[in-house]
Amino acid sequence: MKIEKIRDYAYPCMMAEKALKNVYNLMLEDKSNKAITQCFVAIDEIKNIIIFIQNEKIKTSINS
Repeated sequence: MKIEKIRDYAYPCMMAEKALKNVYNLMLEDKSNKAITQCFVAIDEIKNIIIFIQNEKIKTSINS
C-alpha cells in the first residue's frame, strides 16, 4: 500500500524537479521564453502534488 502512495506523488515531484533543472539550463543558454514555459510546467506538477496531498489528508481524516 505504501509503495502505491509513493508512486502517486513521486512522479509529479520528479517532473517538477526536471522542469526546474530545464529552467536553470535554459537561462544559462539565454532562452528566457523557454525557461518561463518550463516554470509553468513545474507549477502544474507542484499543483498535482498539492492535490494528491490534500486528497490523502481527506482519506486519512475519514478513516480516523
